[in-house]
Amino acid sequence: MSPGCERWLVGCCVAISMGGTLARIEAAVRRVAASALPMASRNERSWLTARAMASARAVASEDDPNERARALTRVFSIAPLERAANEMDRRLQLKAKAQIVEEARAGGAVFYAVTTHQRPGKDHAAYQGMIVYDRNWRKSDRDPRILRFIESHGIVSLQDAMKGPYWIMTRPYCRHRFAPLDTEEVLNGTADTTVLDGAHRSMTPDQAHRKKAARRMLIRKRVAARVAKIRA
Repeated sequence: MSPGCERWLVGCCVAISMGGTLARIEAAVRRVAASALPMASRNERSWLTARAMASARAVASEDDPNERARALTRVFSIAPLERAANEMDRRLQLKAKAQIVEEARAGGAVFYAVTTHQRPGKDHAAYQGMIVYDRNWRKSDRDPRILRFIESHGIVSLQDAMKGPYWIMTRPYCRHRFAPLDTEEVLNGTADTTVLDGAHRSMTPDQAHRKKAARRMLIRKRVAARVAKIRA
């Protein structure tokens, strides 16, 4: 989960736990979404707010903020908000990846290599180091050797590699990207297509469990600190 979605999840739970009228809670969670997720659209933030308010109503019977925080952060109670944060993370990743691809293409490269990193998904391991091409390559280079190379090697386009059955970059949590290659090196067979990528390594189930538990404790501590400050 991205840091922004993590901040939204924690901040949203704290806002709900502190209570008040539903209108007050809604205003608070909207502020959290705007602050934590500036890349999210208005509709996306509204979608998150609706998910948050459903959870707020579920714990509305608890009067004390600390008790409300404990009720909200039980494993099954917080699960809908975790799913909402993960879904938003996937949406924002797609936006960010689309921007990365456009920035790479703006450099005018014809050929790209799918990057290589540790522990790739089993269905993506075979694509590491694969050469793809920008199907709009004629806008930057009209060398006739390029078309012959593409046709003779059966290379797929960058645009098609982002669709099925490849789903490079577009599959949820895919950490691969497209690294531009020198056209002449590709054509003469000297291009190094093993472009190492220091991508994030997926957490083990145990690590994910411990992170969730730590998040729930963090929410409770933040609520307790706010309550203590108010009552001081």
